[in-house]
Amino acid sequence: MTIRTEADDQWLTLTVADTGSGIPPDLLEHLFEPGFVTTGTRVRVRSGLYTSYAIVQKHSGDIEVTSTVGQGTTFVLKLPIYPTSSILPETPLTTAASAGGEDEGSYETTNREKTRQKICRI
Repeated sequence: MTIRTEADDQWLTLTVADTGSGIPPDLLEHLFEPGFVTTGTRVRVRSGLYTSYAIVQKHSGDIEVTSTVGQGTTFVLKLPIYPTSSILPETPLTTAASAGGEDEGSYETTNREKTRQKICRI
């Protein structure tokens, strides 16, 4: 099995490939259906790929799959990379300290930028 990651200015790409038995073309189109199961083969997906596909699509991404019987299968997951400014809130998050609560002064302005940077890395 080979796992590779790549990133450019717009996309994060995760590629997972194996050299297994491959998936026949007539089954590929059904892989992302909920509860997909075949009889007489090793393809038993259940809802894992369906759920993964739904999550990736919800984040404006895509999963592509290619396979050759007898040679293996490759999944390519692509997720968009958004500019930091598009995922940060317009105004800082409020806490008890910044809202004038009991712990006033324990959450300083300088920590907000560090917190934002940590969130962006996640």
